Amino acid sequence: MKPLTLHPGKNSEREKLKVAINKKRLVRFNKFCETGWRWVLYLCAHLGGLFCLYDKPWVWNTAHCWHGYPYHPIDLKIWWYYMLELSLYWCLFFTQFSDLKRKDFWQMLAHHVATLFLLMFSWTNHMHRMGSFVLFIHDFSDHWLELAKLAIYAKYETACNVVFLVFTITWLYTRLSILPTVIIYSTVFEAAQGPAH
Repeated sequence: MKPLTLHPGKNSEREKLKVAINKKRLVRFNKFCETGWRWVLYLCAHLGGLFCLYDKPWVWNTAHCWHGYPYHPIDLKIWWYYMLELSLYWCLFFTQFSDLKRKDFWQMLAHHVATLFLLMFSWTNHMHRMGSFVLFIHDFSDHWLELAKLAIYAKYETACNVVFLVFTITWLYTRLSILPTVIIYSTVFEAAQGPAH
């Protein structure tokens, strides 16, 4: 026996609209949750890098990355920093397949594969000093981008614009200023000069 409805056409249209609205809200909520945990992870990675690297001489003078290379002892903080970053990117790699599908799925997959390769290569090649510095520089802006996405999903447009501006400034400074003029310069020129430098 079917339930009685006064206006079967109108009720079914309203129900379809309610279902569509609820589905849209659920997708946005799920994206908010996924972005939220990535923001926490990236923020912790950045703060962890700050804690591990603030007192390391090679952060302030990159020539120290190459003194005695490849026989650098591995500091316990750097070991933990590398292992936690490696765990983070393995986690991001695998959860990408179960997260909501996004437009940049293939780009992020390639990014995670490249990051994992570079982490493992720098570790096995005893370049953990320069590698930890590169990790820190890259982590510097990632959490700002995730925070901007959170603001978008929460529909806080002004907050999103402000945070995205902070992200843009930090990304430009770290990736287009520090990375080429400090890190790449050191890797190409200071490393080539060897231990006598």
